[in-house]
Amino acid sequence: MVAIAQYFGQSQALNRLKQSELGLNQAYNRLSSGERLTQSSDDTLDFQISSQLRSDIRTYRQLQRGHYESVNFLQVAESHLGEINNVLTRVAELATQAASGTSGADGSNAKLALDAEYQSLLEDITQINNEVRFSNVTIFGSSGTTITVHLTAEVLDPTETFQVGTSSISLSSLGLAATDLTTEATASAVLEQVTASIELVNRQRGRLGTAAIRLMDNMDYIEQRLVNMQDQEGLIRDADVADETVSLTKYQILNQSNVSVLAQANLKAESVLQLLG
Repeated sequence: MVAIAQYFGQSQALNRLKQSELGLNQAYNRLSSGERLTQSSDDTLDFQISSQLRSDIRTYRQLQRGHYESVNFLQVAESHLGEINNVLTRVAELATQAASGTSGADGSNAKLALDAEYQSLLEDITQINNEVRFSNVTIFGSSGTTITVHLTAEVLDPTETFQVGTSSISLSSLGLAATDLTTEATASAVLEQVTASIELVNRQRGRLGTAAIRLMDNMDYIEQRLVNMQDQEGLIRDADVADETVSLTKYQILNQSNVSVLAQANLKAESVLQLLG
């Protein structure tokens, strides 16, 4: 009977030692990782909620990056439209001068000089239209470029998407193809058309600017969603350092006590065996 009692005493001491070691290891893991939930068995429901929040956070971060890229696209497009506007303003100045009789007779050296600068400006417009790119996509080109932006993570909801695009700024679309300033008549025609061209460019600039403002406003919403989800996920998953430090101290003491108790139980068992022998 004494031997059986000693056996149960050893078994209980060993179980308590295992429990204290588990608690000690858990406290070490939480303090070293900074997380209360290191595996689903720590708290199944909270672990599932936290994992879903982490997935949502990654999704919204990607959404945020998409907004940054879209806004950059719009800003690049708008800045080049600003360059076009400056070019067209200079075209209007040249056309005004060439349309005046004081600039010389039709075909005179003065008008040819004005036309030479004018043709150079037209080449600048063509170059911007054909060559300006963003992420290997031609911004303007022959038909412009349309981008689709998802405003929320609900990518399958068509009401939560936003489309904005550019239009071509080719000489044909601006009505300036095959034009010159060599005569008063042709210069007057250019002057009349360039006014409409400037208006066309400014309308496109306004549309892109409005779209950029909308996207930046939505970026504020996304940023707030991210902050809220990160706070919520942190409250669920993050370890309370103060509590875990108390737990660590508690289990260290228990572990040392249980080791001592187990050693005493083993010593008593050996004494009993010696007496029986």
